[in-house]
Amino acid sequence: MKLFAVAVLASAALAVPLGAQSQSWPARPIKLIQAASAGTSGDVAARLFGERVQRSLGQAVVVENIAGAAGLIGGQAVARAAPDGYTLLFAGSATVVSANLFFKNVPYDINKDFTAIANLIEVVPFMLAASTDQPFKSLGEIISLAKAQPGKIAYGIEGSPHRLIGLLIAKRAGVDMVEVRYKAGAQSIQDALSGRTQFMIASMAATDALVKAGKMRRIAVASAARFPGFEDMATVNETLPGIVVDGQYYLMGPAGMQSDIVRRLNREGEAYVKDPEIIKRLLAVGLKMTAGAGTPESTAEYLRSERARWEKMTKEVGWVPE
Repeated sequence: MKLFAVAVLASAALAVPLGAQSQSWPARPIKLIQAASAGTSGDVAARLFGERVQRSLGQAVVVENIAGAAGLIGGQAVARAAPDGYTLLFAGSATVVSANLFFKNVPYDINKDFTAIANLIEVVPFMLAASTDQPFKSLGEIISLAKAQPGKIAYGIEGSPHRLIGLLIAKRAGVDMVEVRYKAGAQSIQDALSGRTQFMIASMAATDALVKAGKMRRIAVASAARFPGFEDMATVNETLPGIVVDGQYYLMGPAGMQSDIVRRLNREGEAYVKDPEIIKRLLAVGLKMTAGAGTPESTAEYLRSERARWEKMTKEVGWVPE
């Protein structure tokens, strides 16, 4: 009889926190993992989100940078966390959209190990840039030069999305160009400035200071539309229709989160993407907000569509996960 009573009491003790969890949440600081280094544009965006949520919820939001392995380490930390709303991921596309397309050994399942909460940043742009000493000013001129000099035009890349853009351009344009891969973006920039490579593919923020100093020029952006504030920079898509490769940022949590906590966080996401000051600050570092955070369901559906789109692009160029 005593054993039965203890079992009943134990069951009740377990049930109370589960039922009361969302009502008391957040009762302690929230950890927001950003799978990139401090000071990057994504880190700026994550910290602005954390600051806004902290003011709204009255509980500390601690941004933790877990960089490395193209976002896989940070993604793994969240995928393995308790689904209690206290560990969240400010997730870039590399972590939750294209990870399994680019890499053989991903330490989580992008389809099953996360809860989609909100769609926050619509465009993390990648662009073609070159030294102002180079004779060309457009993608069309690069393609013409590459056709006239097969195998002589070299371009620098750092990450997998940059590489995908280069491969798609070469395939669609029918040109033979030399891909030069770098572990660090700084060396890619130096080689583009020195003329060792004719152009580079990078984030918009990476060369901002050099563009302002008149040492580099932006050639084309690989987003679907021209970037706000840089309407004079054409898109790759205008020259080679169908090439659209950019990143996004999503708010994600571990699989199995309670729906009311998810919806509360989704409302925070909606307020974030509609905040005029945050919109302005993120445009300044090369990020464009979504028009709305959507719902958890629409975010999950958008992620599925993006995964399918990226899979189609990688198959087109014969990408083999590394």
